[in-house]
Amino acid sequence: MTRTKQTKRKIQGEQTRQKLFETSLELFNKHGYNNVTIDDICETIGVSKGAFYTHFKSKDQVIVEDFLYLNSNYDDAVKDFNNMKSAFEKLYAFQQYAMGRLEAVGWKAVRLVYHVESGSDKKKSFLTSKSFSLYKIILALIQDGQTSGEIRNDQAAGAITDTLVQLYRGVIFDWCLNNGSYSLVEAANNTALFVYEGIRQR
Repeated sequence: MTRTKQTKRKIQGEQTRQKLFETSLELFNKHGYNNVTIDDICETIGVSKGAFYTHFKSKDQVIVEDFLYLNSNYDDAVKDFNNMKSAFEKLYAFQQYAMGRLEAVGWKAVRLVYHVESGSDKKKSFLTSKSFSLYKIILALIQDGQTSGEIRNDQAAGAITDTLVQLYRGVIFDWCLNNGSYSLVEAANNTALFVYEGIRQR
């Protein structure tokens, strides 16, 4: 009996959390991030402010939620690439996975993340952190490619990774500026064709 109650409570909690997330994004996009308060979000849904803080620490956390969730899943995704021999094949597969997940999140949510993380009150954005799983995975793949002789080693792996990540951010940002009017995955693939040739060992 207790288990049933706990299960129901957990399901209700997840539903409330999802509703808070979806409503927040809807209000942010409609009225602007800075014009929406936590009170506005709670009033729209009909929940208490305490319910909001049960699931989210701040407005910012609502925005970065999907990015943090994606980050926690990148490591598991890479395990599927272990049977691939080529470093470029692994890079391409990971790129497709990462961009595909962002495309599923949607350009509106991603654009809000960029907006919040580029605010004047931000001393440092988590998007540029080198402890972010996406960065560490790309770095490891570049290092593996250098070890196997596929990727040029006249530049440090970190420098190549920095360039790749910067290019990806640029593609993502352009996709947001164009309101998701084209496929993010295809755009990243087209860019990668040129980038991979630049880092390939001659």
